Order: sequence, then C-alpha cells, then structure tokens
Amino acid sequence: MGIEAQACLVAHEENQGKRFLPRGAAIIVLITLLFHHLTSFAQTDIFAFKNSPNQIAVYESDGAGGFSGPQFINMPSTDIHAIAVDDFNNDLKLDVLTLCVDGSVKVILATGDGGWEEPYTIAGGLILGANDLATGDLNSDTYPDILIPSHNQIGDTQIYLLTSTQSDDFNLSEIPIAWTLGIANEGMSGIDCGHINSDNHVDFAVAHYNRHSSENDIHIFAGNGLGQFSELNGFSNSNPDGTPACIVGEFVSGASADVIVGQDDGGDPGQTWTYIADGMGQFVYFDEAYDTNVADETGDNEPGNGHADAFDFNGDGALDIVASASNIGILLFTGLSGGQFTEGELLSTGSGSISCPPSGWSTRNHAPKVRNITVHQIQNTQFYVVVNYDLYDIDGDLLNVTLKVSSDGGETWNVPVKTVEGDIGAGIQSGANKQIIWSASIDYPGIDSSEIVARVLAYDGH
Repeated sequence: MGIEAQACLVAHEENQGKRFLPRGAAIIVLITLLFHHLTSFAQTDIFAFKNSPNQIAVYESDGAGGFSGPQFINMPSTDIHAIAVDDFNNDLKLDVLTLCVDGSVKVILATGDGGWEEPYTIAGGLILGANDLATGDLNSDTYPDILIPSHNQIGDTQIYLLTSTQSDDFNLSEIPIAWTLGIANEGMSGIDCGHINSDNHVDFAVAHYNRHSSENDIHIFAGNGLGQFSELNGFSNSNPDGTPACIVGEFVSGASADVIVGQDDGGDPGQTWTYIADGMGQFVYFDEAYDTNVADETGDNEPGNGHADAFDFNGDGALDIVASASNIGILLFTGLSGGQFTEGELLSTGSGSISCPPSGWSTRNHAPKVRNITVHQIQNTQFYVVVNYDLYDIDGDLLNVTLKVSSDGGETWNVPVKTVEGDIGAGIQSGANKQIIWSASIDYPGIDSSEIVARVLAYDGH
C-alpha cells in the first residue's frame, strides 16, 4: 500500500496551482499520491562538517572509499552549532541542515548541479545543547524528521522533534524524557537514529555525558513508527571520562543496530567502544572500536572531541566512520568485518560537528510527484470534466491511476465513475501532459453542484 498524502486544488484566482473552472460549478480536485518503494537508483553520497563558525565543508564520495572536494557553503551572519545531512525534500539529492547558535534551524537544499540554494529557516528559538543532530523517518511517511538534544544551565533537558510536513516546513514538538541533568559539565551529547529493536521502526540513542564521572549512560528510545517514543533500558559506558560520541549502526551483528560511544579527550583520548544490540533494545560490551588519537593514550588532550558519524562509503557492506578530532582534522576509519576498523586516514584539516547521510537514504520510499494540474469543463451534447496533470515517479514505476468523485464535498465518494478515458488505469508512465476525461453527464446527470469533488489516486503496487 503506502502512506497517503494529498494536495488540494480549489477554485482560486491566484496562480498557486489553483485554477478557476470557466463555467458551472467549482470542482475541487484532490490529487492523492501513494508513496512507492524505491528499488535501485545510483546516487552521490556526501559527508559534511563544520569547517569554521560560518562555513560548512562538503566532500563527495566516489563510491569506492575516495572523496573529492571540498565544496564550501557559507552561512550568512550566524554561527553554526551543529549540522546534519539528509534528503529533506525527497528528491534524491542530499541536503544540509544547520542548527545555529541563535537557536534557529536552517535547511540548505542541493540544486543537483553541484550548487546549493539559499538557507531557509524551519524553526527558531531553540535552547542549545549538544553539538549533534540526528535524522530519520520517525513517523513512517518516507520524509526525514529531525532530533535535536538540548539542555539549559539548570539541568533541564528536552529533545526537540521536527516532523516533516512533506513540503518545505516542519512541525516542532518535544519528546518527553524522564531524566534530568544535575551538575555542571554534564549534558546530552551525541545522538543517532537506527533500527535498535526488532520492530523495524526507527529508534534513537542519546548519550548522557558526565565529564567528571566514570559512569556515562546511553539512553535508548524506541519508536512506534508514528513519531512517538518510549524509553527502553539503556546501558552505561564505564570506560574513562565520558561519551560525547554516540553512533548507531549495524557494525557487528548485521541484524540490529549496535552503538559506538566514546571519543572523549580525557583518559584515553579519542578512544571509542562498541556495544552490541540483541534486537530487543539490550546491549552488551563488545570491544574497542576506533581511536582518533593513537599517539596519546593518557591525559586531557583536545583531539578526542566527540564528533563522528557512519556510512558505507565504499559499498563493501561495512559501515565506515568519519570522525572529527580537534588539532588533527577529519579522519576516515574504514569498516572491516566483525566490527573492526582500519587506522584513521586524514581527509582534511579542520574539525567540528560532522554528519553522514543515514544508511539506505536513497532507498526510502518516495512519493510520485504531480505538477501543473489544470481542471476544466467541456459541454457539447454531453458534459465532460477534464483533468490535465504531469506525473513523475522518481524510479520510473508504472502507476495505476484511478479517479473518484464525491457529491458531498468529500464526505463520501459515492459518484459512479465508469465512463473515463485517457491516462487512467494500469500501466501509466511518468511524464508531462497527462489527461483524464470523465463523461460526467453519462455517469452522474445533474453534475452542476458546488459539492462535487474529484480525486485522482496513483498507486505503484508497493
């Protein structure tokens, strides 16, 4: 099936996809799009990091473990606090999101030709906390949503949830959490999404970082696929001096997401540890993971800061780690079998908040796109309703298009629609200038009614 999304077109004089009917009753048209499963589509993967207070560096993957770049995105008049990479408008191009020091959240859409659109704001006034963000389809509508951990000076915590409206906007809410932070130098740090339990909904893990304690908890939140979460039993990382990094992915088992934590600058600077998931939200310690500072195994040294993310950049099935280490630079740790990693390869100088795309981002379900819709009536010896539209399916699926009509403003869909022709039925291909012609006077005499509503549905069978 899929998840239904609707765009409503009403008689209106403004040129916003809304059209007058030239005569007779105004007919409202609801175009219903059912999301389809994407099969295979080669895409360009990237990672991005905060290169300076007002600049983002973007590196493009060649699919074999190499990278080109960087491209630079300059932000206007506001410092960057944290960033995320994802396809925020479902066009199979990776975009960049920034959380800024003024509490605003901005999206920078990719143009597809190597360029970037101007940033636009989707939220403001947020309380800052961790220098990390996470994205994932948290409510099963095929569009990525955003998680932002936050805390203030008196220890209150919140996790902001920005839920996509499937357009250019997001709805802001908060996820209730049952724990607070009690002392200075304590707060939420890394956050990441993944399939932690076995229900196939997107979950997330967030690190409770305590710089002056050997106990640093990782909190696990299970999603129900509707944008709601319940806290599971997490685990404590008892390795020295903190857990600023928190990376979720199938590093060892391949069945459910594990968690890599650590990368602090104290104790063993830059060291990280892997905890294996059992598919039920429980974790056990596995082994050391990667180290951003192998030259220094003791003390308080800056190169251990906790910015890292994971993605399979060389297509071998093992997740690779891109990590940011102050005074060293951006390091690539290529994933090996069994949750092991190579030594770090220096990719770039600079350091800061860093983000890779979510695993499988290009195989999310995507919605067919309907554009340039017009509706008009023809009355000769019979009365016809004509719907013209352009139809696009990003992976070229053949669509099954149907038309439904209501005589009571959409309360029920009780009008018989039998006498139709044009681009309707099975096997409809993507393309421009699609047309449906309905012989309304044959199927429904007395068509002149202001309550008439027509509905076009496109299915791809997934």
